[in-house]
Amino acid sequence: MTQARRYQAPSKRHIAVDTQGLPHAIAVTTAEVTDRKGVLQAFQRCRSGLGRVVAVLADNGYVGSRLLKVYAMC
Repeated sequence: MTQARRYQAPSKRHIAVDTQGLPHAIAVTTAEVTDRKGVLQAFQRCRSGLGRVVAVLADNGYVGSRLLKVYAMC
């Protein structure tokens, strides 16, 4: 017997890890949310755990003036 697969809306996972690969900030959003907005959600939800962050390395999808402000707050 086969089971019908349920429709699952596409999603994105935004994960901030340290140099050892341990996760510190995670946000799961719908696929229509841009990378910029997704990382903002992840950092805002996990702000208390990011107090000792010295630098943030990100690819080209994570740019913008709002992000610079959030990075500065961490």
